[in-house]
Amino acid sequence: MQDALDGPATGALAVYVTGSSPLSARGRRIGGPRPGPRRVHRLPIALLVLIIAFGSLGAAGLPLLAGVAALVTAFGVLGTASKLTSFDVFVQAVFTMIGLALGLDYCLFTVTRQRADLAAHPGRAIADTGGATIATAGKAVLFSGSTVLISVAGLLLVRTPVFRTMAIGVMVAVAVMLAITLTLLPAVLALLGERINRLAVPGDAACGRWELRFALAALDGPGHAPPGAHRRRRDTGPAPGRRDPDPGGGDPAPAAPPPRTGPVSSAWPTG
Repeated sequence: MQDALDGPATGALAVYVTGSSPLSARGRRIGGPRPGPRRVHRLPIALLVLIIAFGSLGAAGLPLLAGVAALVTAFGVLGTASKLTSFDVFVQAVFTMIGLALGLDYCLFTVTRQRADLAAHPGRAIADTGGATIATAGKAVLFSGSTVLISVAGLLLVRTPVFRTMAIGVMVAVAVMLAITLTLLPAVLALLGERINRLAVPGDAACGRWELRFALAALDGPGHAPPGAHRRRRDTGPAPGRRDPDPGGGDPAPAAPPPRTGPVSSAWPTG
């Protein structure tokens, strides 16, 4: 219709079509999905970042596969919901961006906790390891996702269809990501067990990277830390192991116990 109206337009007169449908069509043309490799290249980039973070192709591929599975499921839920209400053209872009980002974040957090527990407790039953992962990382993921849902739900109060549909789309994505992270991902981790560390990147062991060594040295104390890792704090009280006389003239205060540094290094082998 706009092409037909462009014909009689002159230099002094321009004719445009307005309304909901023309605006949606224009928005779809400008910001909608575009063919070609512009959207396809994002998944390999995400996989590369995960490989650098995990040091293992097996551990890096699991969050990506779980995130894609959650996105496909969420798109199905959103497609069913579109039978009841219409969605703005920009919902798909926001839905994909936030959903995939949160999905990768939640899965990465859970997989990292699982691998850390496997490294700290070799020979432990996989069921116990999975239970510890859900009891720690799972609670954090549930709390984080619930916070996002409550925050985005505030957009439902805005009397504008574009904000309401975006809120519905994001809430569907976050809810599905939470369900996948708390149900499907632990089941897959239980099936894989120690095989989650397979296909490790050469020269970059899961528990031997320089970042972990630096962190352990910083936690173990100034005597083991590399240069610049510690700053000497101001003396605000008696040194550990020394007695400080009571200002009132009474008995001296009991000696403070020496700091404990052993369990940190023992829980994270760096060899």
